[in-house]
Amino acid sequence: MVILSKLEEYNIQLRPVVSNFNERYSRHFPLRSIGKENQKKLAYRNIMIAGMGGLGTASSELLASIGIGNMRIVDYDVIELTNLPRQKLYNESDIGKAKVDVAEERLILRNPTVNIDPKPTKIDALSVNSLIDGIDVIVDGLDLFSTRKILHKASYEFKIPYVFAGALAESANIMTITHKENTPCLECVLGDVMDNREQSCEIAGVHPGILHLAAGIQATETVRLLLDQPPNLESTMLYIDLETLEFERIKFKKRETCKVCGITEEGKLDEGIKGEITRANREIKGFGKALITSICGRNTLIINPSWDVEWDFLQVKEHLMKKFQLIVDGKNYATFNTEGIGISLLSSGVTTMRGAKSSKIAIDIFEQLLIYIFEK
Repeated sequence: MVILSKLEEYNIQLRPVVSNFNERYSRHFPLRSIGKENQKKLAYRNIMIAGMGGLGTASSELLASIGIGNMRIVDYDVIELTNLPRQKLYNESDIGKAKVDVAEERLILRNPTVNIDPKPTKIDALSVNSLIDGIDVIVDGLDLFSTRKILHKASYEFKIPYVFAGALAESANIMTITHKENTPCLECVLGDVMDNREQSCEIAGVHPGILHLAAGIQATETVRLLLDQPPNLESTMLYIDLETLEFERIKFKKRETCKVCGITEEGKLDEGIKGEITRANREIKGFGKALITSICGRNTLIINPSWDVEWDFLQVKEHLMKKFQLIVDGKNYATFNTEGIGISLLSSGVTTMRGAKSSKIAIDIFEQLLIYIFEK
């Protein structure tokens, strides 16, 4: 498959250098790593921020401020109270809103010259190719290894540089994957590591400071890649411990038996399906399978349809308002309340439920929701 270059299909536009360019970026011009000509180049670059949580919000704000011209932001979650201490793009008035919608507004306030392309959808085997189309660098702000592996594998196939970062508790890891010959990919390093609920921010916690420290390094590596400068963390994992302020660089080599970039045929990485951490699934008559995934947050489940959702979202919201109490309304989302259960529906069909006592109850409500939406 050849990556399409029709950027307009994905709302990515090449904006000209703005009139206040010299004043806005004047403090970048003396920098050896940027300078005036390179600053102009950044205005025409395209990046994707995968995940708008703690890392994604911090990295995206830095990269928007630096002046990256086009940013595609991808997340299928809505904002909740537990996000606020570490995800500073959001505040209490945003609770229940789609992260990508709020992030788009705040990033444009930060830098109106940047084009933001919000995608309220899940990154999976069905969506990944279109999401990375036209992208120069992928910035990893994910918290699930299952999702990360799918995105990284696609980045390898189309040779799109990938800046990995992960943070938990008081530590973080950052590495730049260029997919150049004889350099390791992320699978070479992570191997068969899988999602582990015990190693989630809900259980282990996460310090806001480590997120911003990691994001700063991640943003710097991203800019170097966009300007065709050698990254500092190619083939190297940087480990940071916030408690001891220790920084350790670990070199890695390419693995011949790697399931992504290896030269042997020893296994292949699973292509994956929608709903990588599945707690329940059911065939919904007339639609397809709906799968449930857990996220980093208490009493919260996300339902992801495995079919392509085609509807007029504005009409869907107006119809649902006749039956359910509308709490929050936005361009790509709406949050409703029914019998104490919060239902946040995204335009992509991904639905977040808070307060459902079990995954079975959540699936039942989702099924009833679909029946009501598409009733004759």
